[in-house]
Amino acid sequence: MLFSFCGTISMVEKAWMDGTNVRVIKSWPALSRHCIIDMAFDRMRNTLYWVDSKYYHLQAMDLNTNKVKTTRFAKYVER
Repeated sequence: MLFSFCGTISMVEKAWMDGTNVRVIKSWPALSRHCIIDMAFDRMRNTLYWVDSKYYHLQAMDLNTNKVKTTRFAKYVER
């Protein structure tokens, strides 16, 4: 399973379904204000996508290379 944590240090983690074997996939430094609110995993491409509520963008991470790419940035967001 994949999950995120927003706090002093924001991160995306993965673990087995029983909660063991927890590993950090991506983390941001303290006070960076990142907050991942939604994620999707593309199994065919082994890519993780997420939406960051603080910066209003969609990012993708290739889990083979750990490279992160910003795929969409919204300057103005209607609420």
